[in-house]
Amino acid sequence: MKNHKCRTFFAITGDFNAKDVLNALEVDNYEVFNKGEEYKISKRKREFDEIKIGFNENYNVDINEMIRVTLKCLINKTDALKTLKKELSLDYALVLVPEIYSDSEEPKQILSLDRDIIEFLYLTETDI
Repeated sequence: MKNHKCRTFFAITGDFNAKDVLNALEVDNYEVFNKGEEYKISKRKREFDEIKIGFNENYNVDINEMIRVTLKCLINKTDALKTLKKELSLDYALVLVPEIYSDSEEPKQILSLDRDIIEFLYLTETDI
């Protein structure tokens, strides 16, 4: 029997210098992928620069708790995120990748967002 899994992260995409964005946001839990690099599995070339921030695989039945871990370094940086988005034409996405197994006896994950998370996503114009 498989256990449920989930991973969450905040993605910044566009055509930008990752060092400039990371310096402005002052974050430390991130991965950088550059335009033109190959994806690991498909070997296709990346069409844009990307930063993944707050990668979290510590499964919690309450997705809000997982998201709060992912966003903890960004939650008080809405102004900086809005400025960067406008100046560099960035796109933001909160990425949730749940793996729910029907034959598992574990409780299934609750996939609804609390208001504070919705407000952050709204203010920073972040897609889900």
